Amino acid sequence: MGFEVQKDTHGGGRSCVDSPNQHFDIDDVNVEPQWNGGSPGQGVSSGFEVDHRDDVDKLVARLSSLGHRIQQPPFDAPWGRRFAVVEDPDGTPVGLMSAD
Repeated sequence: MGFEVQKDTHGGGRSCVDSPNQHFDIDDVNVEPQWNGGSPGQGVSSGFEVDHRDDVDKLVARLSSLGHRIQQPPFDAPWGRRFAVVEDPDGTPVGLMSAD
């Protein structure tokens, strides 16, 4: 399908798949709690990138006001971006990360 697989490019149990306009990370189950303090354990999560750091906070506040559970409140992640995790209506984790 044209994906370029990069194994453990971020270190610590993360594998990445890159292709034009797409990026997928696959984390070892033991790694996820390091970036999602509210992780319920094994499962699948999706993520979306927003333009600016403050967009993460604004979106999390909006989703929280609509009743969505916040698994990981916004924080400045070690990889240099603003990051948070909310749950969709089915309880699936959805990551939100700033582009800068």
